[in-house]
Amino acid sequence: MGSTIPASVPTSIARFIDFVAGLQLPTQGTMSQVSSSILANSEGAPNANSGVQLTPAIVRDLYSLPSAGNIPQSNNVQGIAAFNNESFLPTDLAQFQKMNQLPLHPVDHSIGPATLPKGGTGEGDLDVEWIMGVAPTIPTTVWATAGQRFDPCDGKYDNEPFLKWLVNVSATPHIPNIFSISFQDFEDGLSVDFMDRVSNEFGTLAARGTTVVTGSGDWGTGCLADGLFRADFPSSSPYVVSVGATTFSDEFPTPTPGAEVGIHFSSGGFSNTFGRPSYQSQVVETFLAKHNTAPKNLFNQSGRAFPDVSAVGWNFQYVINGKVGSVGGTSASSPTFAAVLSLINSKRLAAGDKTLGWVNPLLYRSAATSSTSFHDVIVGNNGCDGCAGAVNKSVSCIGFNASIGWDPMTGLGTPNYAQLVKSL
Repeated sequence: MGSTIPASVPTSIARFIDFVAGLQLPTQGTMSQVSSSILANSEGAPNANSGVQLTPAIVRDLYSLPSAGNIPQSNNVQGIAAFNNESFLPTDLAQFQKMNQLPLHPVDHSIGPATLPKGGTGEGDLDVEWIMGVAPTIPTTVWATAGQRFDPCDGKYDNEPFLKWLVNVSATPHIPNIFSISFQDFEDGLSVDFMDRVSNEFGTLAARGTTVVTGSGDWGTGCLADGLFRADFPSSSPYVVSVGATTFSDEFPTPTPGAEVGIHFSSGGFSNTFGRPSYQSQVVETFLAKHNTAPKNLFNQSGRAFPDVSAVGWNFQYVINGKVGSVGGTSASSPTFAAVLSLINSKRLAAGDKTLGWVNPLLYRSAATSSTSFHDVIVGNNGCDGCAGAVNKSVSCIGFNASIGWDPMTGLGTPNYAQLVKSL
């Protein structure tokens, strides 16, 4: 029921409240304008229908990953965070595993509406099949939180239920050591109070030893009507590993280690909410001073920069409702890189060490101390692309170039597991 009386809370308790879900109250007890949310989801990239279809075996060769028989047995658990009624179909997973000569290992634990009688959905099947395709013998949990996303292309907006999910995770004693999230919002569609609280909850997970990995988004720099670059959340949280996407150039149509290029839709840029964390200061300052070609008035140079890393994200084989197809997007890159870190967690746990937890500083340190920890990606540009860019047809928008070292399209580059596992 609506009310003509402004909503408020007593001043005596206002300082203890971050916000009230759905209202976004200010700290001094006066009514604030509820911001509309422009939601963007990583599964928005177009289907991939050309080139060599990527399989787990190809990705394993690309990044020097261990085979299923060489993954140490430990108490490791990996997880998928699912939203917006996305679901996986167990028979699709089994078919995918059989096709790729993987162990027939079902999802070990499902929470919420992770499987639905109607069958699998594109995002649900993709995420599960690929985290278990790259790290096939590690027990997997799918944690689904109900909610409906409205497509910004249709003019309807909603937010991902990140906080609802995080509150449930925080109240659970035993949780996965890594989560992959294939969903993003735009910072300009969220309140700062909400983003701060969600980011702090990610930090809490990191303190518990759980790593959170997310795709960076599929709309390049996603320009606003005035040409300013948009920032994505939760990619902009300093406690989350943001993953961009790569593909292969015409010169290397067959997947070849070290021959990746940045793909045009791979989102990246700078936060307008979170400041740049110290762990990435040096590489970002180097990029801005030596390699950036985008006008600096279009983005916040002092913001948290993303993505942190990247992984191949085009023409991924997957099975949906019994049919084999292919798809592209950072939705594919996220579970792939999450699985790489999950494999490293298994090595650490088998050796009696702790899980990676807040791995971001370690990734940047690894890149600084070993030039072979990542395959540097130096070709590509992520100017406005995809649905988010389509609403700004009058704006001619450039993006960031992939370049030597870190860049806001492919981050530090794609993983070289053989070296990265030594560093981590």
